[in-house]
Amino acid sequence: MATARWNTDWSPHWLNWLYTPSKTVSFMIGRETFHRLPRGVRFVTPASELKIGPMATSFERNLSMLVAPELVMHSRSVGDWKPLPFPREPRVIVGVGDSPYVTYGGTGLYVLEREGPSAWRLTVNPDARLVGNSLQGSLSAPVAELEPNPQWFRLKLPAWNHARCRRGRTRGAHLVPRVNGGWVLAPGVYHIRRDRRAPTASRRRG
Repeated sequence: MATARWNTDWSPHWLNWLYTPSKTVSFMIGRETFHRLPRGVRFVTPASELKIGPMATSFERNLSMLVAPELVMHSRSVGDWKPLPFPREPRVIVGVGDSPYVTYGGTGLYVLEREGPSAWRLTVNPDARLVGNSLQGSLSAPVAELEPNPQWFRLKLPAWNHARCRRGRTRGAHLVPRVNGGWVLAPGVYHIRRDRRAPTASRRRG
């Protein structure tokens, strides 16, 4: 973090949790893919897209994703490209931009982690904006900036339409007002809870 803003040392290998959100998620996807694939697996070198196991990547869209029953990761907004079947409600979502589960207008990385049947923990990173040439980093000028802009965040899971969001988890934690079905969130850690008596999607179908 001390030098990431200028990237004086790493040139094309620049990688940082805050300053390079899409690249960070892609590296996390690479790690998960290596762990989940069997040793010696073979695949055809792709022309523009690759799908192997739980991972898919598109060079044209500059997008990679990993989709497993309990974990979904995506390096940019998913859009209409869905090469893998998305689970109804994974336990962890790591992403940048929009997905079938979330609408988010910021450029930073966010992490949603289930804390039980009625709660999520949400971490929102600041927006990251490239302002220079990251391949020619120098202390004379930054190559990227972090901007703590409040951004609209919406959790699109049906059973969570009326959930409440608080910043922090102490008794006096601030309740974030709902805006158009979501919340306007600054960077930070939030806790999203729903009424335990709220009907789940499966109950409503029955």
